[in-house]
Amino acid sequence: MKHISANIVNVQDILFSKLSIPKYQRPYVWTTCNVEQLLEDIYNNWTNQRSKYRIGSIILHEMSDGNFEIVDGQQRLTTLLLIIKNLNIGNSINDNNLRFYHQSSVENINTNNKAIKKWITNKIDGDRDVFLKYLINCCEVVQIVVLDQYLSEAFQMFDSQNGKGKELEAYNLLKAYHIRAMKDCEYVKVACDQRWESSTNFESNDKVRNLLRQVINEHLYRSRIWSKGCDAWSFTKKHINEFKGINLEDRNPELSPMHNTLWLQVFYELFSEKGLQIKGLKSRLPGKEDKYPFCSVNQIIVNGKLFFDYIDNYIEIYKLLFLNLKTNNEQCLELKEFRDYYYGTCKNDETYWWRTGDTYLRELYKSLAILVFDMYGINGLLKYKSILYTLVYDVRLSFKIVKYSRVAQCPKDIFRIIANSTSISDLNYLRTKAMEVKNKLVSQGVPESPKGVSVVYNNIIAEE
Repeated sequence: MKHISANIVNVQDILFSKLSIPKYQRPYVWTTCNVEQLLEDIYNNWTNQRSKYRIGSIILHEMSDGNFEIVDGQQRLTTLLLIIKNLNIGNSINDNNLRFYHQSSVENINTNNKAIKKWITNKIDGDRDVFLKYLINCCEVVQIVVLDQYLSEAFQMFDSQNGKGKELEAYNLLKAYHIRAMKDCEYVKVACDQRWESSTNFESNDKVRNLLRQVINEHLYRSRIWSKGCDAWSFTKKHINEFKGINLEDRNPELSPMHNTLWLQVFYELFSEKGLQIKGLKSRLPGKEDKYPFCSVNQIIVNGKLFFDYIDNYIEIYKLLFLNLKTNNEQCLELKEFRDYYYGTCKNDETYWWRTGDTYLRELYKSLAILVFDMYGINGLLKYKSILYTLVYDVRLSFKIVKYSRVAQCPKDIFRIIANSTSISDLNYLRTKAMEVKNKLVSQGVPESPKGVSVVYNNIIAEE
């Protein structure tokens, strides 16, 4: 293919090209361990006098102005530039037009720069020039260049490369896929990327949380699988098709009448931009307008911007339900009531909630709570919060050891009942099952082990 070329080039040739990092790229995330491993690999090949050492491959998007955007290889190239800068070649990152759009990138660069300085001083302080010559002349990469108008092919190659590698987590492959599907202007893509990346480094109560991994891996993926009546195991790269959907375009031959309701998400956004409201829409929170009222956990995924909206919706729901944020304290009393219940039962220190098995159950409870809240709002969740607790934590009382496999297999019937319900009265079956559990526990009495299980028992028995 004439629009794609692949060549083996040395480090000097690639790093002194006009490189730039597109705004949609994820941050520079390499740790000092990654950096030191790269340095050691180069050092070992140098000391063993190998004439060539291939570091890996990169994918570049050649722009019409002759510059090259880095589609894949940002982590390695940035690190190589830092090494060269510390070896006093007189070339800085700014000289190579690399601009970083995330504060975390700058922080990681500063941390890794110190590690590189220390490594050079300890390992090759007297041989900097010789090591530098080996690095720029004998170390090489496979450089894949895709011409300007064929950016989608570059993203496809990015998916293929990283689908086999170890650097990206499964959910990050989805970002490239859905940005590629977007027909929006550049600033919309940047906004989606910024929302995505901010969710990977969400700071609250002096902790940094990766809410993206939490919500996609633990809740959305597994809830969608359980709702189909299947066992839900860990989310990996081989499962990303669960979040690859349909392109909502006029001329898409795959569209059928069943997809008509998906256009509501598009129309609602247009109405909101013009300040228009749709009367009769029910909100998940009393007196609060939903930002994405037509999203649902088990909906057909729409590729592009609507996928980012879908994820953003459940990131915000997760914050509301499970994080004690200052902004949450200003929300409705019903939300506070649920969070107080959650922290008083699922995260009660007397239940030893930090144990591995208890963690599995807590994440399961959160997934069920999100699904009920999604369909029936906070009032529906308050009606069923203790019923869900009883059905989930019955496993804690029934088995001394709670294994991941047991949790992966056990709740699919509960999810299917909720997902297929058309009114909250359809959930009465869950109330009946919870009462059966309670009666069973009353007849059996308090289990003797493991530690903290008596508190779980009392939590269930005390429920009306």
